[in-house]
Amino acid sequence: MNTAGDTAKPSKKELVFVESVASGHGPLALSLAKKAGFNVAFFSQSPAFYQSWGSAEPLAEADRIVVVDTSNAALMIPHVDVENTVAIVALDDFHLLPASELAESLNLPRPSLEGLKAARFKDLTRYRLKRMGERHPAFQVITENEAILDPSVGYPCVVKPVDGTGSVGVRVCEDRNEFTLAMQSLRDRWLGIRDYTLSRRWLVEEYIEGPEFSAEFLWSEDRWILLGVTEKLLSPPPFCVEVGHAFPVTDFPWIPFLEARAIEWLLELGLNFGGAHVEFRIMDGTPVVMEINPRLGGDMIPELIRLATGFDVILDLFYQHSAGYVPKQIYSGAAQRAAAIRFLLADRPGTVTHIARKEIVERSPGITRCVLRHPPITTSVAENSYDRLGYVIAAGSTTEEAKTNADRALACLITSYA
Repeated sequence: MNTAGDTAKPSKKELVFVESVASGHGPLALSLAKKAGFNVAFFSQSPAFYQSWGSAEPLAEADRIVVVDTSNAALMIPHVDVENTVAIVALDDFHLLPASELAESLNLPRPSLEGLKAARFKDLTRYRLKRMGERHPAFQVITENEAILDPSVGYPCVVKPVDGTGSVGVRVCEDRNEFTLAMQSLRDRWLGIRDYTLSRRWLVEEYIEGPEFSAEFLWSEDRWILLGVTEKLLSPPPFCVEVGHAFPVTDFPWIPFLEARAIEWLLELGLNFGGAHVEFRIMDGTPVVMEINPRLGGDMIPELIRLATGFDVILDLFYQHSAGYVPKQIYSGAAQRAAAIRFLLADRPGTVTHIARKEIVERSPGITRCVLRHPPITTSVAENSYDRLGYVIAAGSTTEEAKTNADRALACLITSYA
């Protein structure tokens, strides 16, 4: 069984969060930082972004909130308590680079900027992995001034911004008409979620059929360790929104091969710090990498790992980033239980006025968490993770039991429309 022993707790030392994750493990992370003895400074360009998630709002956990341009490390430096800051952490894709730059300016532990860039920008990832000479999806990069009628990779294909997140702008295209519409939508989008200015490069990839999974990695004692494999449940094309996860996958014959290859992928990109979330599909019996994220998995995957193994990967991440503190957690690599998450999506376009829990806590076995957005919510067909209405998490003695418990809990949520 994994155990968490005593941790070296800082005495009112400050941990700076450069933004967070509104609907995922971000609020849990801030709460955990407080329990671990840190003072929390929350740097945000727009604190109002987090308010629609109610009890999951991370702002309530912060000792101080700083409104600042979080895309620019130089602008954040004057707001840092230099004497007392022991760690700089970013949990979302958009702020990994400026957070690392800020930590570098303070000589605090951080991932390398080169590794972050190689993983953060999906076209750079593809170029780096291509030179390894193994099976990867065919791809091409389209820039602002290029007019492409049909992609060189053929159909079906996947189009995406090279620096997006949360599946925003990602679409499967079956023909020229769909490809043209998808590319026009991407060209019209200059700003991403949180007003992040997107690069004017887009990735077009061969569409890989097959079940999708992710491998969760943690850097520990100068090496990557595999925490386990997560099963992913997707909505149908063209958007393929992630609607559920389960951890761990136990009947997975490719784990030894996957672990070795994924570690080679991570090191090829120059990643050797923090966490990594490697998304892949199985094609002809072989894992084929979809994306490599230089961070912990989103969608509450760290919480699924904790429920299944007892190991708190978020706490470990804090101590990796902290100057002078050593984690006392021990990861044994053996999950004793399982956990699953299911996301609530709108079943039709309209304005959601109410989401009833239907005594969900009392009647659903294994449920550990239910988080819902605050109506009214104007919604259409879910195109990305930001269109979700909430989620439920359930545990079980096996992965199948956890998935069944999560499905039952989700069925207890009743959505009303105007």
